Amino acid sequence: MTEEARSSLALAVGLLLDEGPRALWNRTQDRLEENKRLRRLPRLREDRGRLSIDVEPAPVLNVSPLPPSPKRGGAQIQMLDRLAEEKKLRTVALAYPKDGSWWLEISGTSVAGIFAIGGEALVADLIQRAANLIGSSVVHIESLAGLPLNLVGDLEDRNLSVVLSIHDFTLFCRRPHLTESATGKFCEYCQDFDRCDACLQNVDPKLNTTQAEYRRMGAGAYKKATLVIFPSDFLQRQHRVLFPGLRGPGRDAVIAPASSRPGSSISSSPVPSRIAFVGGVYSHKGAALIGPVMERLQSLVPDVVGFVYGNGERKLLRQLRRTKGIRIRGYYRQGELPVMLKRDRVSVAVLPSIWPEAYALVVDECLSAGVPVIAFDIGAVGDRLVDWGVGHLVPMHLGAGGLAGAFVGHLSSGLEVPGEIIASLPRPEGAARRYVELYGGLETGDRCFE
Repeated sequence: MTEEARSSLALAVGLLLDEGPRALWNRTQDRLEENKRLRRLPRLREDRGRLSIDVEPAPVLNVSPLPPSPKRGGAQIQMLDRLAEEKKLRTVALAYPKDGSWWLEISGTSVAGIFAIGGEALVADLIQRAANLIGSSVVHIESLAGLPLNLVGDLEDRNLSVVLSIHDFTLFCRRPHLTESATGKFCEYCQDFDRCDACLQNVDPKLNTTQAEYRRMGAGAYKKATLVIFPSDFLQRQHRVLFPGLRGPGRDAVIAPASSRPGSSISSSPVPSRIAFVGGVYSHKGAALIGPVMERLQSLVPDVVGFVYGNGERKLLRQLRRTKGIRIRGYYRQGELPVMLKRDRVSVAVLPSIWPEAYALVVDECLSAGVPVIAFDIGAVGDRLVDWGVGHLVPMHLGAGGLAGAFVGHLSSGLEVPGEIIASLPRPEGAARRYVELYGGLETGDRCFE
């Protein structure tokens, strides 16, 4: 057996033990479908500076820092679902890095293809080449995480208009979830650069770039983008606080992300003592609080059962497997969470995230299944739950005890998610129409976006 085969087997065994057979099968299905999709895409050629594919010109080049796959999380999921709707309205061109090279996928309503751009050049040069191949002067960077912060300025210097989507605090810190390494807690948007540099030792051990220098580069990217798109009013407000005076009126837009939610024929009544923990088993998602919440609930609600949805950190998963009353559901496929919540007859979901979420698609998925949400009173989640009146917010300092108390309070309140709230949740087709409108404004010179 080769070293690669042994490594793959060890990974599969670890996932099987940590998340269970269904989660491992879900991962395998996603990987097989991704490979199948790529194999079916015809390879395109360059013909006199353009691609050999018979589609209408693409008005914008979308750029992803990761290969397109739903297994890579919320930002990728909302992008893929939105682009699937956008290709019904326009030709979609997506550039991304994979296996040491950059690739360009083109898709329309009936045709698709893929082209190898290359890898031995600056990222800005590769993206410019992709834009030239499709005849676009607009580049939409779906996220700067993992890409050079100076990319926005480099592209603007090449006479390309840049749309920048911001999903977290990547422009502010190399730990975009803002959890401090020494404490594991939210850093409260730290402005003490010595403290920041100490926190980032494991990210940049040689301190090639100080946090002060990094933040200046992030500010430059934020300032130079033609249009910045935020997923929530909260994230827009917070960036205006962190980077004051850099954006004038009409240069930002807020578009709520959306994920596809297949219909379900499952009809079941929730069991009051069944609680879901959502968002994934990661430190910044507050997974370390799940065990203490369940321990507090054991004496208050003796028959309580906690379902944990999503993959995560192996150490935390193994701790949870030893926790009484916990059932690990692990990795699930895109769109499956609402079905799983109904199947498990969950009455309320807890998102114990300890960083200020920029949006949290998982909240919409819970609400779409009629499951109210408990969360800390920070970030965009707090805004939405207050606006809609469909959940319980807990002061951050109350920690696990506050989350447990909110669950007990939910049992007595009987809170339900109204049908009109479920019907009003953002959908990918609505997001796609809004993006196409914005792209049209860039092409016509209409730069008022708010």
